[in-house]
Amino acid sequence: MSPCALTLLICTAAITLPAAAQTDRGQRLILSTELSDLNRGNRDWSEVSLRYVRLDAPRQSTELAVTGTSRFGLKDSQIDVVHTTPLSPSLVTSMQASYSPTARVLPEYSVGANLQVEFAPAWLVHGGFRHTHYDSTDVNRLSFMLERYVGNFSASVTWSPVRALGTRSDLVELRGTWYHSEGGSTGFIASRGDEATQLGAGVIALADVRSLALVGRHRLGPNYGLNYALSRTRQGDFYTRTGLSLGVQRDF
Repeated sequence: MSPCALTLLICTAAITLPAAAQTDRGQRLILSTELSDLNRGNRDWSEVSLRYVRLDAPRQSTELAVTGTSRFGLKDSQIDVVHTTPLSPSLVTSMQASYSPTARVLPEYSVGANLQVEFAPAWLVHGGFRHTHYDSTDVNRLSFMLERYVGNFSASVTWSPVRALGTRSDLVELRGTWYHSEGGSTGFIASRGDEATQLGAGVIALADVRSLALVGRHRLGPNYGLNYALSRTRQGDFYTRTGLSLGVQRDF
């Protein structure tokens, strides 16, 4: 799992809930930070992000995030935009884009789209595409996910074929989530597959990536929440990264 994906997990309002579970309206600010320890003599990573979310209607939102990142001793900034909207009671689409004006270790830009279909009660299927551009290579990734809700629990399996560095590879992800309270959840994610891996400024290589993550959201009051993620990712034989993310959420 990439650091950007981990940050999104604790920052964004997921669009993967069934229609009946998404009724929030209003605005939201999320301030989050991530610290990652790398072995094999690599310098630690850090990241700080501020995300604004506008919830216009059930399952309809617009998000804008500004992120500062430090990796391999280099600093980068990035802007992310995500828009989610329902096309019908059972169909939801989202579009996303990011841009880094510095692009030392982050991709210069990425664009993507996702389509979610609730084809039966509590059964969802997702399909998505994302194109990511680095100075040295492009990464194209498709994703297909099947998701099932049972009571206060959900489970999903995702298959992602990836094209990078002239090679096609595959990534598989398993995810389980327990919705234990109003606005609160705890989830576990396991993934494995070949992914484009950062080795330094402008250096990208393909590696067998194995990742485990524990993620959660907890309400601290009517208008406040705490988001967290703890992950451990082995980037082939290059390095192993242990990351901790914390986010404070304010609804208004």
